[in-house]
Amino acid sequence: MTCIDILTPMRRIVTVVTAGILGLTVPLACGSSGSGTGGTTTTRPAPSAGPADVDRALGRAIGWSAANLDTTDAFTLAFADDVGRRYGITEFAPARGLARQKAANEQAASQPDLRLVDPSARVAPAALTEQARPAFMLLRGGLACGDPGTPPDFEQRLRAAIVAGDYDLTHAAFALGVERELGCSPTGGEALRQEMVDALERSIDGTKRIDDLAVERMAALVYLGGQLPGSAVRAVVAAQRPNGSFAAPDPGTQRHLGIFAVWALASAAAARPGADPNARLVLAG
Repeated sequence: MTCIDILTPMRRIVTVVTAGILGLTVPLACGSSGSGTGGTTTTRPAPSAGPADVDRALGRAIGWSAANLDTTDAFTLAFADDVGRRYGITEFAPARGLARQKAANEQAASQPDLRLVDPSARVAPAALTEQARPAFMLLRGGLACGDPGTPPDFEQRLRAAIVAGDYDLTHAAFALGVERELGCSPTGGEALRQEMVDALERSIDGTKRIDDLAVERMAALVYLGGQLPGSAVRAVVAAQRPNGSFAAPDPGTQRHLGIFAVWALASAAAARPGADPNARLVLAG
């Protein structure tokens, strides 16, 4: 357990970590090492996947994730709520209430990312300057855009994340999207958004191995308005287990990976009734 990340309640569950989101069980961003719930990655040839295959895979993924919402952390539930509204996935309707219930006893002063779940929370100014992995600071900066405001070097941080790639890049992409949702002037304007999209497209091109980082890249691309290549969707379909889940090193990572896999598949599947393309990731009202 040597790596850690926030935009991903994403990874190995560590109940003793207090720096992560919401002070709940905080997953570590562990890439390709470790053992546990079926391993960290799935690599196999990606067969052709027609619309019916994608729809079936989506249905299985939704079923598995919906059955595990009660044991999913508050941060990942915020993403589930957004995905559910964005694509008309009624099975995710409980996600918003569950996210708020799990975060009810948290305080913004000690949990800088609480704004994602609690509309009244604000990012503490000190949280924008503390020493941490860059990825920790990126989404936090986006959430702070209106109050108390993004750090003065925020564009520099976002551009550095493009160079760093991996989880820094995905966190930066979500930070840009969050700024727009909150009605703030987007850092770097349209030019930086397009640079992010281009970088995500390059990182996804030729994807064969499906793990947490792979599906997070896909979701981040879609969130910023990009479109997944057919090869990426086929890889997700091929990696899915019969029960609808995907291999991961631990339960927390598996639940997070599952929600982001739903996002990737839903973006390529047939439209559902009730889909709201203007759904927000940041919970409001």
